[in-house]
Amino acid sequence: MDWQASYEIAQALLQRSAWLSEQDEHLYASIGIYGALHYADRAISERYSLEFNRSFKDGFVPDRPNEIDDIAERRLRWAAVSRLERHFYSSNLTVAQIMVARADATELLDEAFGVLNA
Repeated sequence: MDWQASYEIAQALLQRSAWLSEQDEHLYASIGIYGALHYADRAISERYSLEFNRSFKDGFVPDRPNEIDDIAERRLRWAAVSRLERHFYSSNLTVAQIMVARADATELLDEAFGVLNA
């Protein structure tokens, strides 16, 4: 699979996740946004041939500021995404917590999509 296919899957998962969230299907929406970020990570890695220690999941974004604070902020957002994944399996978050984590995940996706659209 090439980076464009991974990117298209990421976009489709984000759209479906948003729709599921609007239907109050937060459990399924949670794993959808996690999947969208997984495929966005894959697309960035495939497009930019990133080295193992410089991945989007580790906070690195090609052609964006990658200072220590930038990477630390992205890692915090990835932690929120991990909470969404765990929620799918354990139903341990409230709707308010899900919304906060979705906002963090959406910011990461916006950044990823911005790089992939360049």
